[in-house]
Amino acid sequence: MTTTLLDLDRLRRLAPPPEIPLEPGHPARWPAVEATLGTTLPDDYKEFVTAYGTGMFDDFLFVFTPFAVDSDGNLLCQRDVTPPPAYPGPDSLLPVGRTQNGDQIFWSTEGEPDGWPVVALASSSTEPERHELGLVPFLAWLLGGTLATAVFPPELGEGVHLFTPG
Repeated sequence: MTTTLLDLDRLRRLAPPPEIPLEPGHPARWPAVEATLGTTLPDDYKEFVTAYGTGMFDDFLFVFTPFAVDSDGNLLCQRDVTPPPAYPGPDSLLPVGRTQNGDQIFWSTEGEPDGWPVVALASSSTEPERHELGLVPFLAWLLGGTLATAVFPPELGEGVHLFTPG
């Protein structure tokens, strides 16, 4: 699985990033984050955090970042609040986002980080939904209405989207 710049460009067209991202990533800060986690993180995720920073899509879908001051949105804090198989560990789940409904988004940490698929879990379910996509293509397909999913409401794939810092 590879992510191209087209995926990030598509996401930017669907939901433009803020002109000045809140708590964005910076190349010099990633090594400390990855040392704390004990793994590198997917490149598409680092590009996303650099472009978007901390915030929410449509006041509904929040992506965790390691630079968020609020622990509820901080990737490093949220890794410890994961259902089994919790990270770290082989083929574990590392939380990367959630919705206002309590639906959760994880990476399945099998293999190389740039190949980690996204796993979604509805708040009312114990059956995860696996998507063989990196985070940025997952978000672009979800917001573009082309991702088959039972976890997220269909209206999430409709219309113009707003990413709000915070």
